[in-house]
Amino acid sequence: MRGRIIHYSDRDGRGLIAAGNRQFPFAIRQWHSGIAPAVNQVVELTLAGDALQSVALVPGHVRVRERARQLARTLADALGRSTPDAGGVPTPAVARSPDARLLAAYALFALSALLLPFVSVAAASGAGVRSFTLFGLAGASPAPGVPVSAAYLPVLAMLSFALPLAWRSRAAWLALLLPLLATLKPLFDIFGATARATRAMGDVPGTDLGQQVAGPLVAVPCIGTGAWACLLPALFLAFAGLKRAFPVHRP
Repeated sequence: MRGRIIHYSDRDGRGLIAAGNRQFPFAIRQWHSGIAPAVNQVVELTLAGDALQSVALVPGHVRVRERARQLARTLADALGRSTPDAGGVPTPAVARSPDARLLAAYALFALSALLLPFVSVAAASGAGVRSFTLFGLAGASPAPGVPVSAAYLPVLAMLSFALPLAWRSRAAWLALLLPLLATLKPLFDIFGATARATRAMGDVPGTDLGQQVAGPLVAVPCIGTGAWACLLPALFLAFAGLKRAFPVHRP
């Protein structure tokens, strides 16, 4: 059973979970996750009859994957319904499904790029942790290695769907590779810059001091759920674009 924490106190290690139309009190000894409980966290409850046995945090990437599946099922149900044509004969919606799937993939990519944490940068020197969405990387000056061009790639990726509509050519479908480029390039830039900074700080001639302090002074990037949520629709769009640009003709 899924629920949401509506109250938790660090002082006594007790909280309250709302699940369905019920509320379940829980204690910290029933908590089975590496992250401390907090208000508004989505959790999985294990019950024995009506008694609560254990509580576990539902990770963010699991919830994103479930929402993507739900969106895909909803879209598939909508596309599976037949629609009458002008003569009153039911016409299957399958003919419209590729474009609808592309639009759904673009919508998922846009929502993930706008709302979900794409990368987090933790500076062990005391600056804390900052999370950035893919669109937010444009102004992420604390994030190492992000060039100015990163501001334009997500925008171009979202506009790429218009190119095959405006230019009737198979080559226009290669524009669907842009979401994948917009997803992977910032990751390569950030992790590449971090590796270069670590090597540069470690190359102190004649001493191991640089290698000892390089780690704590270099900002450590961490891939967020937004990166995976952007990558999945981007891979689908890239595959669809290549398939339409280079169709395979079977005899």
